[in-house]
Amino acid sequence: MTHELEDLEPSNPKEGIDHTATPDELIGSYRIASDERPRNRQFLPDLIKQNRGDPAFDKFISRLKTHLLARKRGIPFTGNEAIFDDTELSRVIIRDHHIFSHATASFNYTTYDVRRDQDTINVNSSRCNITCG
Repeated sequence: MTHELEDLEPSNPKEGIDHTATPDELIGSYRIASDERPRNRQFLPDLIKQNRGDPAFDKFISRLKTHLLARKRGIPFTGNEAIFDDTELSRVIIRDHHIFSHATASFNYTTYDVRRDQDTINVNSSRCNITCG
């Protein structure tokens, strides 16, 4: 029986499930780095200029502020963002017009046998794609 269970374990623990998650890290739905290193800094006007013509950047700052304000007010994301007027959105201040990019994100989930676990994606690896159902 022991050999059968060992055969079910991933051959490379770095693939798939991140086995290094601590209990505190398994609380919540996700975890994204919170560092603000200069190399991760994105100046919003430059980012929008570099991506001119990309539909994802159409009204980007307004959509970003709407998303942030809704999360701050505890409004859950349902696929359609909440609607705020210009006065409400003007109260959302993006410090120095910078946002930060991060290469990794960890997502917590419940396994088929009702245990908590965590998967990590890293955009700098060859296995950076995820499938959502």
